[in-house]
Amino acid sequence: MPGCILRVSGPYKILGPFLESVPLDFEEADGSRLQREMGKTTEESSSTFNFTVYDDDGNHVPLQIEAAEGFLVENSELLRSLMADDSVEFAMLDFAWCVPRDSLASFNRFPPPFLGHCAELNIHLEISLYLSAREKADFEEDEMAVLHKDWLVRHEACKRCHGELEELCICGPEPCRECGDTELALLAGSMCPDCVEDC
Repeated sequence: MPGCILRVSGPYKILGPFLESVPLDFEEADGSRLQREMGKTTEESSSTFNFTVYDDDGNHVPLQIEAAEGFLVENSELLRSLMADDSVEFAMLDFAWCVPRDSLASFNRFPPPFLGHCAELNIHLEISLYLSAREKADFEEDEMAVLHKDWLVRHEACKRCHGELEELCICGPEPCRECGDTELALLAGSMCPDCVEDC
């Protein structure tokens, strides 16, 4: 996941050729390109082009901010010319940050000089929060662990009511007719013949 992207928007027919003359490797955003190819927009419609300022996985925010400030300083004249062009309707720096799952909060500061450069160039700031691939996998694993634990608890409870169960037998929300406990039910369509007769 890129750490910081400069996004520039404007009419595709005008902005596209203009950005080709700029010594920065801009690429049209997939969403803008697909919208036009599907006929939902035209070449006269606004499109967004992206330039990767800092390529990082989003885990080290201070480096993103430092790299973005350096980019603005080193390319100030170029960016000033770009923003002055009539084809540019909007520009922003988009920071991709990972949601911290192992802490209650995350604190990151934008230095005043950096904000001053953005204001001078009329470049907006945006922060996009994401679950990283690892955190997403951990989250899904945690969810599966909870479901599996719940299944084991219900399965063991049914075994106490009916003895050993078939492999396909699982517990569900309906009350057991033998013990009357609503927590120890068997799900219709997923139980063994012995349980069908008992419950």
